[in-house]
Amino acid sequence: MIYNTSDKIHFIGIGGSGMSPIAHYLVDQGYHITGSDQRNSLSTNALESKGVTIQYGHNNTDLVSQATIVVHSSAIPNSNTELLVAKSNKKNIFRRALLLNQLFSDATHRIAVAGTHGKTTTSGMISHILLNSERDPNFIIGSALTSENINYRCGNTDFFVIEADESDGSFLDFNATSLVLLNLEEDHMSFFKTKKTLYAYFKKIIQNTVHFNGTVYINADDSALMNIISDIKKSQLLFYGITSDIDIRATQIKFHPTGSSFTVTKKGDELGIITLAVFGNHNIYNALSAITCLLEHGLSFDEIKQGLASFTGTHRRLSCVGTKSDIVVYDDYAHHPTEIKSTLSGLKHCLNKRLICIFQPHRHTRLRDFFTRFISSFSDADIVVITDVYSAGESPIDHISAKQLAQEIQLKHPGQINYVSSLSDIPEMLEPELKGGDVIVTMGAGDISKVAWDIYENTL
Repeated sequence: MIYNTSDKIHFIGIGGSGMSPIAHYLVDQGYHITGSDQRNSLSTNALESKGVTIQYGHNNTDLVSQATIVVHSSAIPNSNTELLVAKSNKKNIFRRALLLNQLFSDATHRIAVAGTHGKTTTSGMISHILLNSERDPNFIIGSALTSENINYRCGNTDFFVIEADESDGSFLDFNATSLVLLNLEEDHMSFFKTKKTLYAYFKKIIQNTVHFNGTVYINADDSALMNIISDIKKSQLLFYGITSDIDIRATQIKFHPTGSSFTVTKKGDELGIITLAVFGNHNIYNALSAITCLLEHGLSFDEIKQGLASFTGTHRRLSCVGTKSDIVVYDDYAHHPTEIKSTLSGLKHCLNKRLICIFQPHRHTRLRDFFTRFISSFSDADIVVITDVYSAGESPIDHISAKQLAQEIQLKHPGQINYVSSLSDIPEMLEPELKGGDVIVTMGAGDISKVAWDIYENTL
């Protein structure tokens, strides 16, 4: 553990999705935790219900002064008043990833999930399978398992599962014994700046794992990942995929209204059939990575099969809000063009219903960097609604806007494309268009979930 339970640990930005589960975990371990955030939220409310003292705003430094350890994430600027006071008072200061690695390092089986897309779902799959097979794991992941409604757990075994977030390069801080690599694509370029730098970071995390005798599980169908491993020792790499005959492969893939199924082979030998209750080809890859990893950790195929069959996803990863008037509403975190396209394609293939997508772009820089790709991401949707950018603190960029995106989508994919600036206006705009059998999905990393719930509770 970090030091001892007499330490007082203060989290700056405690309500963040990467911070709150660590805070919960430490509370359950007996540590004295305090925190701060800009405003209250469901995350802060849950922590306060456990007795955690949280101050709102960052100008009151009393809790920092009382703390032994101060934790912050890359979302906290260097100019933050609490962080400045912590530095001037020579407090022990941890970045979020370094603190998480402190907890992670105590386990024998340290499973880190990395990649541009699918980290939360895959780490959730692995955690759920371990739970279902009574392995009593520890885990800290980005979103709560829908079946258990938790995104952290203090277990009593040597399994520990985490997400290794690449957005600020901090995934290099983790000393995993098992690294699950899902895919590699350009994202978070405000940090990485160049494709070369991004790829170098991913290569480094592979090298780090191999250097410390860990095993890396790699998607063999991802050309970018395969390119960066050309000179890496292959004896510590295991491969999964669909298109080639490798360590673990999916064949006989079938899509149906409740998810998908496929046959798993191990080096050509058939192991059995997997049934998933989550949609899309991308989730077959996520499941394959979990299967490959957990077979190596001694779980039987039957244990993995049963765990995957009962896995219903994580919150905001195509979460089903509900069905009413023969209309089903989903809410999804997708905010990258690849994620949007994969999710919409999965829904279309499995459900084959009229599909209405409501998208909130996340960050002006991401909209700028992927503008052209966003235009072609919505081809499987029958109706598209674009709302204003969730800025996440960024300033607008000239000549790049949500309204412009809607106009360009209309030019490329003539159909019912709508721009609605205000979230609160979307349900009223959509109401006369809705028909029985429709599938509605809200998408984005901001506060677009409000629309999904408003439509479900007040419109249908």
